[in-house]
Parts: sequence; C-alpha cells; structure tokens
Amino acid sequence: MSPTSAPTAPPSPSPRPPASRIAKAGASTSSPARSPSPNSEQNRFILTFDRSGKFPIQLKFNATIVQKDTWKAIEFHVALSALQPIVLQGLGADTQFEFPGAARPERKGTDFVSYLPSDGTVKLSWKEGRPEAEGKLFYAAEMLSQITVSPGLMRQVALLNFKVMQGELSRVTLLLRGAGEVTRVQGDQVLAWNVEPLAGSKDRRLLVQFNQPQKDQFAVQVQMQTPLGAFPQAADALQLRPEAATRFAGYLRIVNEGAVRLEVAQASGLSQISPEQFPETDATRAALRVTGSQRFAYRFSGAEFALRIQADQILPELTVSQVLAYHLAENELAIDAEIEVDVREAPLRELLLRVPKGYALARLNAAGLSDYFLREPEDQPDAELRLVYAQPVSGRQVVQLRLERNKALGETIWTLPPIEVAKAKSVRGHVAAAADAGFRLTPDRTQSLTEIATAF
Repeated sequence: MSPTSAPTAPPSPSPRPPASRIAKAGASTSSPARSPSPNSEQNRFILTFDRSGKFPIQLKFNATIVQKDTWKAIEFHVALSALQPIVLQGLGADTQFEFPGAARPERKGTDFVSYLPSDGTVKLSWKEGRPEAEGKLFYAAEMLSQITVSPGLMRQVALLNFKVMQGELSRVTLLLRGAGEVTRVQGDQVLAWNVEPLAGSKDRRLLVQFNQPQKDQFAVQVQMQTPLGAFPQAADALQLRPEAATRFAGYLRIVNEGAVRLEVAQASGLSQISPEQFPETDATRAALRVTGSQRFAYRFSGAEFALRIQADQILPELTVSQVLAYHLAENELAIDAEIEVDVREAPLRELLLRVPKGYALARLNAAGLSDYFLREPEDQPDAELRLVYAQPVSGRQVVQLRLERNKALGETIWTLPPIEVAKAKSVRGHVAAAADAGFRLTPDRTQSLTEIATAF
C-alpha cells in the first residue's frame, strides 16, 4: 500500500529550517535531494530540510494484519488530505471488502483502487470470496399414469409434473424398464425426444430436450404401448421413472377396454387405494379416459415399484329363450322363429345360428343388424346363419326369422330340424308344429320336451 504526498517547504527568515510533520510512527523517508534525518517525537516524525523548495516524499511502513474468523483487517492513519487515493495490490478478483468511510474499492487491472476519508483513517477488512459455482440440481416429480388393457394391446399414458427447486433443467432423462415402446411425448416445453439403450442393461432411457432451461414447474405427457399375445396373458407394466429426481411419487390406475377381464398378479412398492381416490383434474380427464368396467388404483412414493397384470378374454354369456313354429304344407315346409338372446359379461358383435340345410331365409328382423351371411358347409350337417351387428350389443336382443323350403316332405316321419344359437349357456322355449288341411300330425318321439296345451 503506497499513499503518496508532495508537501511544500516555504522559505523562512529564521536560521532554523522549516519542518514537515507526518504523524505516523515507524516511517522511513527517501528524497531525490540529500536525505534529511528524520527525528521521531511522540508518534510523529519531523523532517528538517537544508533549503526551501518542493520535495517529493515517499513514506514506507508496515501495518499489522489482524485475523478474525475469515476476515483480515488493518488499521492506521496517514496525513490529512482532501482526496487521497489508495491502491490495494495482491488481492484476488473475488475479494470482499469492508472499508468504512472510504469509497468502495474498484477493480482496475490486477489492483483495487479506492479513496481514503478526509481524516486519513484507514480501517480496512477483507476476505477471499468464494468463486461462484452452479448450484446442485434438485427437482421433484409426480406422475399420474393410466394403464389400459385391450385385446392384443396394453397402452400406458403418464402425466409427469416436475418442480425444479434448485438449478435448472435443459433436459430430463426418464428410465424405461420392461417391454414396450414410447409412441409420443408431449408438452409445451418439449423440443425433441429420443430413446437410447443403456450399455450393459436391457433397460433404456428416454431423453426429453426442452426448448429452454426449466427453473420452475412444467409438465410432460408420455404415451407408451406394449403388444400382447393371445389371452390369457400376464404382462409387466412398463416402468417409467425420472433419473436423479430428489422425490418421485404418484398414482397408477389400471382399466380394461373391451372384452377383457383383469387381475393384478403382483404389485410391489404400491399401495392399493379406492378408484375414487385417484386424483381427477381437467387434464387427467382429457388424457386418462376411463372406458372399461374394471378399475384398480394404486399409490406409490418411490421409484422402486413393479406391477404385473393378468388379462383374460371375456366371452359373452348367452341365455336363449325361443319360440319355434313348424308348418307343413303340401309343397312347402316353413319354420318361424322368434329368438330372445340375453347377452351378458361382454358385448357381442356377431351372432351365429345353426339352421337346417336346404332352407331359404325368407324374413329376418333384428335391431341394429348390419349384415347377414347364410352358408352351408359341406363338412357340417347344418347350415350357418351369421348375423353381424353395426355396433357391439349387449343385454336383451330379439331376432325374428322365417325359413322356407319349396319342396314337399315326401315322408311319413317329419323330424323337426332345430335352430340353435351357437355357444349358448342355456336354452329354453316352446316348439309348435302345425299342418295344412288334409294332414294329421301326431308326436312319434320327443326328447327333452314336455307337452303343453296349444294356447302357449
């Protein structure tokens, strides 16, 4: 530290030379002229010159440094001056100062420059500042996920809500474990995404790049799917978890779609809750639509969880009640049938009826019917009438039809051909036979029938 002053010694008529007084003990002096001898006197030096004039004076002294915690301090006084600069050397650029009464030190080159207070008091404290470092990243994630199982396919939709507590995220890495593929990644901040394999592991990772660093809350939607084989089938849900998240929690919901019956075979790291406790918002209602009749809901509070789902196909359960009326004419045989089918457990898209060969379909009525096909397989004793509905149907369905054969019976025994609904669980109903005038009908042999009055 080099405070500098240039005092002036005026001419004096006295034979004693003038004196310049610097109030600081322990000082040494130097001058281009013949160096005067400094005399110390009560915490001051007195310089005596042999002639009058202007003399530059440089004072060199040492100041004691006092250490207190992380701060270093010095304290001394110099000559009074209205505006006196001070140069601080050998200090780092990140040094912190406390300099009461003085101007704030400013960095110029490798030095710091300030100005002393007018009374010459130097009371300076400093410490080395810590270099600014980027704070460690802390973020939390919450996931709302729905798994939908349908014939041949398991779809997963995950809504991830992120909260950055410290640092910033320019991209997020999601670990994928299990069979399946990512089909879509959405979000207002999503710029691009890519799935990469992990070296030495069957797991993969999903890299989601953002259009700008994220410092607060943001959301990402991930859609995945896993192909399934023939039912019954057990499948592991594709696990999705953010890498290096401080906290990861959320909810899972499993639903069925179509004629599928679900069972949860394994649920480790999960707590089952009521389906009504699954969080519902406008976003979840739009993205996580519930279409099936089965729902399972779980909650998790960590990344280590596993879910295994057992799926089986639900076959429609058919209960049939029918009325069959057989009519014998001289040159014609006719069958009128009214069939009431109760469809349960699963919707029905097609209904298969077994009808006698050699008959033509004269009339067919069925609500919601789109098309029908009548064929006579050579390797089967009966013909097949396949009814195709425009939409899957369930509940009570009524089918009315008339079969005709333009040919005389030609025999004395008429075996009534049945009309059957394929894969029916139970069948009940009534059978009636009638003939034109000139014919008499009598029962010859019956099986699983009970004769009742004709007014049924």
